[in-house]
Amino acid sequence: MLITRFAHQYSAAVALLLASLLALGAGSAVASVAVKTIPGSDRAVTRVEISGTIERGDAQRVQAFLAGLPKGPRIVIELHSSGGSIEEALRLGRHIHASRIGTAVTGAGRECLSACALTFLAGRDTAGRADRVKGRQSQVGFHAFRRIVPDKEFMVTDMHEAIASTQQTLLAIADYLSAVDAGIEFMSMMLEKPWTSMTYLANDKAPALGVEIVD
Repeated sequence: MLITRFAHQYSAAVALLLASLLALGAGSAVASVAVKTIPGSDRAVTRVEISGTIERGDAQRVQAFLAGLPKGPRIVIELHSSGGSIEEALRLGRHIHASRIGTAVTGAGRECLSACALTFLAGRDTAGRADRVKGRQSQVGFHAFRRIVPDKEFMVTDMHEAIASTQQTLLAIADYLSAVDAGIEFMSMMLEKPWTSMTYLANDKAPALGVEIVD
């Protein structure tokens, strides 16, 4: 049943993208993420905050920052972002997963949405087990992606290219979810809503999906 629902949602995602091609103009420039360590008393854990919009080059910047941290303590990344570049979020997530770094979205009003939610799913501990923590008053949200396109008249060839690009992006996300040991349920959640809306990870459903809930 989940596979059938995913197939329907995949078709809907392509249709939504084609509609958006006629409505979207070029995106405005936005700032990249800010990265900093969070002071704490636990010497066994180094907590790093990543906040802001995820943009091209951020994965490399974060990797360089993490490489400069003292060796030894386990690293947990606190995420607070409304999203950004999917491609960059996947790059960052793959590095987090390969480096066995935990992820967290905790604290009242904190949120990790859209592309950020994909990065969040990469968290795991030093033993290789899932290590994704969500606070009860925090939000992790998923929705369909959108393409930022030039303001111009679109031809049939543009539509075909858009469909091909959408298929490539969906396949890249599916491959990423498999690589970071996150279920296809998250793809389904992502495709439930258009990019103008959001599906939030419910606290009561999170543990079954490998996400720990804390107060």
